[in-house]
Amino acid sequence: MYIANNRESCQTLFSEYGDPSFQKKVMMLAHDHVIKTPLVGKHTKPDISEYVSLYIVNGSIHIVQSWLKNGLKQSPKEMAELIIKLGNRGLSSFQ
Repeated sequence: MYIANNRESCQTLFSEYGDPSFQKKVMMLAHDHVIKTPLVGKHTKPDISEYVSLYIVNGSIHIVQSWLKNGLKQSPKEMAELIIKLGNRGLSSFQ
């Protein structure tokens, strides 16, 4: 909801013209969170969990960027559910 309510600021911050240090900070915070989740942290080898986290975080950020760029056509709830589905089950969530 925060992103939708602060659309213009978020579009600027997450665009190619935004502050790279801000983007990196957001990615690192999300990365640290994903690494600590039970699905990734406990059941995956440390070197593999690093890749899994990077995949989830980068994909999620790019989804948000695209959503902002395309005018927030879906609701924040729909986007959150999409990101969670992809993060938890990947493409198999669409079968």
